[in-house]
Amino acid sequence: MKNIGFLTFILALMLGSSACLEDSGELSDVATSEAATLTIAPGGSFIRNVTTTVTFPVDFTEKSDPSLVESIDVVLSFEGVNNTVSDVVVTSLTSLPAEVSFSVDELLGQAGLTLDELNAGDSWNYSYVLNNRAGTTWDVLQKTRYTFTCPSDLAGMYSAVSSGQSTDDCCTAPVVDFTATVQLTEVRSGVYEINDFSGGIYFEWYDVYGITSPNDSPGMIEHICGNVNIIDTTEPFGTAVSGTGTYDDATGVITYSWGNGYGDTGTVTLTPL
Repeated sequence: MKNIGFLTFILALMLGSSACLEDSGELSDVATSEAATLTIAPGGSFIRNVTTTVTFPVDFTEKSDPSLVESIDVVLSFEGVNNTVSDVVVTSLTSLPAEVSFSVDELLGQAGLTLDELNAGDSWNYSYVLNNRAGTTWDVLQKTRYTFTCPSDLAGMYSAVSSGQSTDDCCTAPVVDFTATVQLTEVRSGVYEINDFSGGIYFEWYDVYGITSPNDSPGMIEHICGNVNIIDTTEPFGTAVSGTGTYDDATGVITYSWGNGYGDTGTVTLTPL
């Protein structure tokens, strides 16, 4: 009988402790989940030489209970060609609604890169961790993402200065500083048709084979930030043309080198007119 009485006492004590714990206000998973329901902006673009700051709002939804929340950590993961950063708390919010704002210098500091080291598609990914007043945390499902890109507006007329070397017997002497006028026409964002990828020297070399004008050697140029690439281009005699180069933001000058399937090579400098 004494053992039964002792066990009854212990059970009553445990139940009393449980009731006190609930009365003290410790949060259940359900309560924490509801408190973590936020209204968060999805993000956008960080555009080179255009964006000065990125700003995004954070707020509770109507069904959330702000009294349960101690703070909200904004956590960065950066995914880039030249660097990655994982799970770094970049700021902590102690009241909502709030606006999170980062300058270009702050974004670069978070990425650990200079502006010139960024590549199109690099992204800043912000997640949110709720810290409740009971000392536990809750990961918020919503995220904010900013992706690096560059404005592109290369359409127009250009003065071309080109040099190159043909492998054909018709024209064994190298061409140096050949001048012509070429046109870039936008096909889609960041992609342009050029009426003569060679900057005029294909016409100079191969009129004997039926090239009647510079427009007989069109090509496609892709512009991604400070880089240009020749893409989806076949020269008049059927081989693929490839090439890479640069775009100077300050002057608008495009410079690239190209080669074809026969071994012909060239360099072209385009200066906007």
